[in-house]
Formats: sequence, C-alpha cells, structure tokens
Amino acid sequence: MNKFKNIVIINDFDYTQGGASKVAIDTANKLCCDYKVFFFSGDTKETSSLNKKIIKICTNQGESLKSKNKFVRYFLLGCVTLFYLVSSIMLTYVGITFIKDKDSVPFGIFLIVLAVACIYIIYKSLIKKLITKEAK
Repeated sequence: MNKFKNIVIINDFDYTQGGASKVAIDTANKLCCDYKVFFFSGDTKETSSLNKKIIKICTNQGESLKSKNKFVRYFLLGCVTLFYLVSSIMLTYVGITFIKDKDSVPFGIFLIVLAVACIYIIYKSLIKKLITKEAK
C-alpha cells in the first residue's frame, strides 16, 4: 500500500523545452494514473503535453535562471551549486570505498572522475557565467 497520495513536480516549463522538461512531463503523465499530481512551472504554452488529470500551477515568470529578480536567480544558482557539490562529495566517498575493495578499482576511479566532472560543471556552467554577467 502506497503512503503517498500527492506528488509535486517542479520544472521551468510545462512543455517540452529540452531533456529535463521531457523527463518531468513524461514522469508526471505516468504518475497521474495512480496519484494526484501537481505540476508547478514558471512558463506555459498551449502545446503542453501534460495529461488533463494533472493540476497545473504556473507563475508565468519564464525561465527561473534567467529571472530579472536577482534574489530568485542567486537562490536557484545556489541550489544547483549545492546539488553538484553534494553529488561530487558522495561520488568521491563511494569511489574511495570501491577503490578500497581491490576488485572494484576501475569503477571507483570512474566515480571519482564523475565527481571531478561535477566540480567542473559548477565552475564552468554556473560560477563563471555568474561572475561574467555581474562584471558587465
């Protein structure tokens, strides 16, 4: 027996704009058969492929990371940065655990490389863009 009755999915768009939007929409459409699904977004279009059963909530503010409101933009950038930092720490820890097990060294090295990639994403995609935008 499921103890969950309501599911909230949050995405910038309620229409397919890219891979993340497609995953969010497909997930919502599959879950709405068994649960009450709320789809919270910042932008909407009539071409939305969300199921009619889904309760749509839209702020009509557009893409969050492009918000003119600096607080919203910095808050979201901070959340994304924190996600990548936590991911890289977890991947490093699990990678070291696998390296200690002599049979799983290649997989452990792979996880540590993935952790380094997370740090690279933080620098390249988020912090560098933020610094560049603020300098202008």
